[in-house]
Amino acid sequence: MFRLTTLKLSLFSAFATLFLMVAMLASTGTASAHTSSQATASYHAHIFAMNTVPLGGDCEETQVFGYGFAPGFIRLVAIQDGQILPLAPHKFFSFGSFSRNVIVCGLFDWGYGYGWNHDPVVLVAMGPHGVHSNPVFLFYQVSQFTVTNINAWVSPTTYPCGQSGVTFNFSATITLSPNSTGGNITYSWVRSDGATMAPITISVPAGQTHVTVFNTWTLGQGAPAGSYWEQVVVTGPNSITSNKATFTKPC
Repeated sequence: MFRLTTLKLSLFSAFATLFLMVAMLASTGTASAHTSSQATASYHAHIFAMNTVPLGGDCEETQVFGYGFAPGFIRLVAIQDGQILPLAPHKFFSFGSFSRNVIVCGLFDWGYGYGWNHDPVVLVAMGPHGVHSNPVFLFYQVSQFTVTNINAWVSPTTYPCGQSGVTFNFSATITLSPNSTGGNITYSWVRSDGATMAPITISVPAGQTHVTVFNTWTLGQGAPAGSYWEQVVVTGPNSITSNKATFTKPC
């Protein structure tokens, strides 16, 4: 109940600040009050946002669509905690409708589009003649923390005959679900000779989508000819296994 009340107060504060700043921005126009009122009555500007994704560094990207504007320059304004946030592009020409990918930088917590101690981010579009759109809030969908793919490889891929021993370097890139809240990954390296390393658990911060892990295998000259491989087996947060990164010993 306390959290819900706090959110309602934040929304009210964001709207109040937004309309105050929009009124200030509109008042700087050069058109007369009579012309402006006529233009306002003729156009019904509207925007909506979708596909909002975090970029890291307290920035997010969203697709903004608008229609019902008079032809001319559109100015986008994003507000949080009573402050105008940096965004790009912030001004562009439109014939009345538009679609733009916009980057906004503010005070975001992963998965919520706003910090717990900060107002939501509100976006509004200012058109010609002081006409402004409806306000929209920027949120993005949180996804469950999941490993979606593992790609393993090895270098070198062939044992150079004549050497007494060769170390093969294994790497694996673990791909995670986008827009996740972060969590722990537990994995092991498994070898073709049956050896399995002890499980390792690593912590991944919110929003990170890739983790690379490493292992080595030193093979002696007396090892039999054939193919050798290693692969990564993840047991948490879900179960998934990589491809087999393979090298050969021809001699």
